[in-house]
Amino acid sequence: MPDHYLVRCLRQFEEVSRTKYGKPFHLKAIEEKIRFLRQPKRKLRVSDLACFRDKDNWWFERYWVLPSSADVDPHLADQTFDFWELSKNTEGTPKERAIIEDLLTAFRSIELVSIILRFLCPESFGILSPPVERFLATERGRDAVATYLNYLRNIREIRDRHKGLPRAADVDMAVWVLHEKCFTIPVDDPAIKHEYEQDGFLRQLRTANLVAPLRGLSLPRLAEALENVRNDLAGLVGCYAFEEGLRKRAELEGLCLTRRDEGGCVKPLELVEIINKLHGRKIINAIDARRWHGLREIRNKVFHAEIDAPSEDEIQALVQEVIEIDVSNRDIERTRQSKKT
Repeated sequence: MPDHYLVRCLRQFEEVSRTKYGKPFHLKAIEEKIRFLRQPKRKLRVSDLACFRDKDNWWFERYWVLPSSADVDPHLADQTFDFWELSKNTEGTPKERAIIEDLLTAFRSIELVSIILRFLCPESFGILSPPVERFLATERGRDAVATYLNYLRNIREIRDRHKGLPRAADVDMAVWVLHEKCFTIPVDDPAIKHEYEQDGFLRQLRTANLVAPLRGLSLPRLAEALENVRNDLAGLVGCYAFEEGLRKRAELEGLCLTRRDEGGCVKPLELVEIINKLHGRKIINAIDARRWHGLREIRNKVFHAEIDAPSEDEIQALVQEVIEIDVSNRDIERTRQSKKT
């Protein structure tokens, strides 16, 4: 069975770096040169990182700047770092976050912090670089540290899934190569790009990152957010929100949402019955009832789209109405809660 395409990308890292920059990168050499920092209670100085500038190993100064000792060393004077403790066992822990935050306070660049940690502990860390970050669609956090932790979570998930990528830094390098192969014009490696496009796990990871900002939205607001992107999905979400909103309104008004059929079995009311009940009890007027019955017809069209797909205007009307129903329901709940208190 052939190796996973990301594993093959990792093996091509030096070749791709040579093609792009004229000489291959030797990142393991940098790992060896700063290994001495992995000692208990180690002081850190900018001069300890001078090997980052070594042009024989990579292209550091093409994209980043190592700050002067005068700017940074005073912030590090009273600090020691337990880099030796960093491992898979400290991933996602307060200790890891604290080290990242302390480094960021001194160096004032999350990218530089990520470089330091990547070479100190390649098992767990990678470089926060725009190509890889964009490729994974990394979720933005509330601050730079949170964004970097989100990025680390992504590359560690990939690491833990593939035996051929034993370190987070290996994933970092493999995805960088993948980016170079898939987003050149013309595409450098169509076969690799095809495998990437068929990778369901990576597609799920990217999708989870992309939709993360929508996680806290109510269903009506989610339908609204989707409206100009995926009208069909907006309709599906809107339909669910419509039924949920009407049932919620009926509950708030004290209506029973079940009935017994001819055989004596308890059945939930259909939407048409709920609307009629709300109208019959004069909770909604005839205009509202007529409008909601019309939206119920749009709902039916959404669920049977192959037969009679709803128009964009109909979806828009549905979405706007479910927002109004949701707002009204919340107003009713708040009013009743305030009366209780």
